[in-house]
Amino acid sequence: MRRVVCLSTLIFLASACGPDDTGPGADTGLSGVDSTEGGSGDGDDDAEPFVPVPARGITITGVSANHGINVFIAEGDQWVDGGGRIGRLASGRDTLIRVYHEIDEGWVERDIEARLEITLPGGEVVEFKAQKTIVTDTSDKYLEGGLWFALPEAEGYTDPAVKFQVSLWEVEPGGEAMEEHVTVSPASGPELIGFENIPMQMNVVYVPFTYNGTNPDVGDAAKMEIINNEIYQTEPIQQLNTVIDDVRPNGAQFDVCSMLQTMSQIWSQAGAPSNVYYVGLVDTGASSGTMGCALINANFNADVWVNNSMGITATSIVHEIGHNQGLNHVECDDMGNPSAGNDPSYPDHPEGRTLNTGFGIRDFKMYPGDTTIDYMSYCNKRWVSPWTWAKVWSRIQTFTAQGSPIIVDPEPVMRFGMYPSGSTSWFTALERLDPERVPSGNARVDFILDGEVIAREPAMLDTLSDDVSVWVTARMPNGDPEAEFDAVRYVASDGEIHEARRDDVSFFTQIDPQ
Repeated sequence: MRRVVCLSTLIFLASACGPDDTGPGADTGLSGVDSTEGGSGDGDDDAEPFVPVPARGITITGVSANHGINVFIAEGDQWVDGGGRIGRLASGRDTLIRVYHEIDEGWVERDIEARLEITLPGGEVVEFKAQKTIVTDTSDKYLEGGLWFALPEAEGYTDPAVKFQVSLWEVEPGGEAMEEHVTVSPASGPELIGFENIPMQMNVVYVPFTYNGTNPDVGDAAKMEIINNEIYQTEPIQQLNTVIDDVRPNGAQFDVCSMLQTMSQIWSQAGAPSNVYYVGLVDTGASSGTMGCALINANFNADVWVNNSMGITATSIVHEIGHNQGLNHVECDDMGNPSAGNDPSYPDHPEGRTLNTGFGIRDFKMYPGDTTIDYMSYCNKRWVSPWTWAKVWSRIQTFTAQGSPIIVDPEPVMRFGMYPSGSTSWFTALERLDPERVPSGNARVDFILDGEVIAREPAMLDTLSDDVSVWVTARMPNGDPEAEFDAVRYVASDGEIHEARRDDVSFFTQIDPQ
């Protein structure tokens, strides 16, 4: 069985082109779709309808699938299998199929019809058609810079078994004197697009805080949509599950890194779920400086809510969740504010360019690889690179979406925080400590009762995402979240000592959940 669907190149979810078509968007009522089927005359003087023939003077150079990063699934007329691709494709995710072309010298400007043949798992073939006036080669700078098709996941077009083949056709005179090149790809016949059938989800709890009488406007659905869309677009997921927590009257600070203590304890009180990210939101009135803070490989962060620029808020949250997913900074300095702790393995280090044109499946924007920077940088014009996409994919699949196969119950720890302002804090939390992690030199934490050291634990040091703040972590004595002691002392490797009374320690088991 074959269905033919004519697509408008002006909308993402396009309308069908006939009353019997059931292609994507057939019931949307959107207009602007022209049928490319041949017509018939009604008199002897009518011109004969143009019979489509393979296009001339134009070459298919590649076909890509893009729902975050641009993955070439064909190069020229050759299919690209999974081993030759720059990244992975998630099933159940709206996808842009783009046909890349080059035109010959002496090209005659005219309409060209692109056809995308989709073979569904049951064997049904759906043929999509789209026409565009071709003036120049494909451009990645904007969506209409090339021929494209939308595959809405709701229609089943992103199933792992779906196959594709594209072709280019003449639909009007003008190319008769030109040569025919590659106009069908893959030449071997329909091949798999390559969507992977792996559950990929993220769960986020937003925790708003009151600061100087001001609360983040989390009740504004449009503002929250901007944040959620930014997360969804840049993460290889099929589903984003979100919850907005009650406003916290206490715990907000201008320095968001100092807020991580509270975020850590809120996450701990919730049972330290390994597949849920807790995002603290505070409206400090700032719109520059340190806009977010996180602990690498953790499940909590804190971000400044910029009420008049939700784009800043959204990109900050994506950046800090990236730290939670184990990502370090990508070097880039277009604002005179270079990051520290940069990952030297980033492939385009130090410029930070993605060198891959992404596509936003919610904002329908192109993110050209020659001007867009990886979102783990401090630069503007941020998007996800294939390098980050791959790292995040592994994290989401193993730890966030499905849970880790080596998951263990979290254990209570003592933490000591040191911040650039000179302030310090002692607090307890839950943590899943890496059993293979080596302690930081001979640094230790002593627990003291009646003047005697009753427990001595090796200390591990972590630098927060501001590259300055430091957390010291040690196990609680006997795994007791409220172990008995009078005082606690951190002894650094260089001999520096910080000590606090029990009354100065904030226990996560005792904080007010509201």
